[in-house]
Amino acid sequence: MSKQKVFIIYANLGGGHKSLAKYFEKFISDSPVLTNYETSLIDIFEDRPHVNNLLQLAYTYVTSNFKIFWNVFFALTDLHLSRVILHHIYSTSVEGKIKKLIEQEPEAKFVFTYYPPKSSHLGKHNLHVAIPDPYSSSRFIFTFRDGNFHAQSEHIYRLGLKAGLSDDQIKIAGLFLPESINSEMIPQVPQLKSEFSKKRILITSGGQGLNKSLRILKKLASNPNLEIDFVAGKNMPLEIKAQRFKEKFNHENVTIYGFTDQMKRLMQESDLIITKAGPNTMFEALKCKKPLIIFDYLWKQELGNLEYVTENNLGIYEPNPSKILEVIESGAIFNSERAIFDASIDTVSPEYLHSIFH
Repeated sequence: MSKQKVFIIYANLGGGHKSLAKYFEKFISDSPVLTNYETSLIDIFEDRPHVNNLLQLAYTYVTSNFKIFWNVFFALTDLHLSRVILHHIYSTSVEGKIKKLIEQEPEAKFVFTYYPPKSSHLGKHNLHVAIPDPYSSSRFIFTFRDGNFHAQSEHIYRLGLKAGLSDDQIKIAGLFLPESINSEMIPQVPQLKSEFSKKRILITSGGQGLNKSLRILKKLASNPNLEIDFVAGKNMPLEIKAQRFKEKFNHENVTIYGFTDQMKRLMQESDLIITKAGPNTMFEALKCKKPLIIFDYLWKQELGNLEYVTENNLGIYEPNPSKILEVIESGAIFNSERAIFDASIDTVSPEYLHSIFH
């Protein structure tokens, strides 16, 4: 008996879309119930590597250096006419890819962790959209509304209704927490504290790396009581600059990483995590029960994530590198009265995930 195909579609931009795609892939492969399904991870732009490379470069450069332009672009996706035009351009560019996949597997299901394109080949019977951002999202993701949408929070659910989805098209699934932050899969290893006064700090800004994180490193490295792990992600120029800074000033308390698979270990060994308001890193930090300082966010796109952290007393927002050092040296961020995130609350259930495929 042949297995039913599930195409899990993502875009290799940032880390959120791909990690969510891998989340679904692993769930299906590990499920004792879904043994008649097989998955394929598909990068929506894999046939157009030049487009993918250009988008990655533009996203990294603009969000690091010219956020105002990214904010303007994001705002345009909230305007109906510009949203429809942009979505038409996007849909036209990937329509051939979708058509080819359906010709290969006519009965396949599609799970999008990226924006679903408008396509005559996709519909409610075979299209599911896992909305990647838990508390903030562009209306762009709701431009094509023929599928089934799975929101991570009530806020996104209501945004979908406002965009024109019917109540039976969008459901609140709960948080899609990656395997790396599942409570059963993370050992609570001892934190590294060679002396009472010393703290281990992790500075990271997602897979693409933000240049602003280097300014934070330069401020914190001057304190010899701080052991710092700095993760530049895929931003090679940032990694090179950080390495040069370390070598120039002989900062033995600093360790530099590029794109690494050691994030789980680095988080567990840290006393504090400094990051941007991207959902992946943010929830990984919170699930590890680490104090959190958010130093940057993308307007609208990540604002909801930031508000979730600050309003629930799970961390603080501080964009000023000098003040971040003051916060750490004061010890206030390590206060035991800080709220502790419980990832068992409002996380998606296995039963809900199974229901997507039955």
